[in-house]
Order: sequence, then structure tokens, then C-alpha cells
Amino acid sequence: MIQTLARRLTNAILTIPAKRDWVWAIALLLIYGAVFLPIGLATGFLQWQLPSSLWLAIDVLLRALLMPGLSEELFFRVLLIPHPLESVSLTTRGGWIGVSWISFVL
Repeated sequence: MIQTLARRLTNAILTIPAKRDWVWAIALLLIYGAVFLPIGLATGFLQWQLPSSLWLAIDVLLRALLMPGLSEELFFRVLLIPHPLESVSLTTRGGWIGVSWISFVL
């Protein structure tokens, strides 16, 4: 079990996405931003405010990336959900996805 988790973690950290994957991710991010930024700004959920210093902005970005960003992804996706190359049934994979999702929500 420890070997499986270590392999999943290593693969997740060391795998570099292909160019096509980067293009796909950037396109989805732009579409998401085009749809939801205007809604967030119009409702007041998002507010445009310049940071008081560049270092403060960098600090906030790094903290958001590390916690909750990377830590949640590593735990709830990488460690709990079987890798696509692991030979597990669709039912087993679905069960682990459910466990991961419920754990995340709780």
C-alpha cells in the first residue's frame, strides 16, 4: 500500500504535461474566466483591488498555491484515486472517487 501511494505521488510530481494538455488547460481557464469573472464582479463576490505591495501579492499567490491548492490536490486526487494506468475496475475507481469527494466535502 505504501509503495502504491509513493508511486502515485512520485508520478504526480514528476509528470510534465504535454503541450496539448497545456493548451487545453489554458483554453478552459480562459473560458472559465470569461464566464465567471463578470458574474463575480457584478455580484460583488469578487472585487478588484491593487495589492499594497508586490511582495504581499507574491506571498498571497504562493500561499494559495501551496495551501489549499497543491496539498488538497495531492491528498484528495493523487493519493486516494487510483491512477488511470493501475488495473482497477471501473467500480473500484468510482468507489475511490466517491470516498475522495465525500472526504473533501466533509
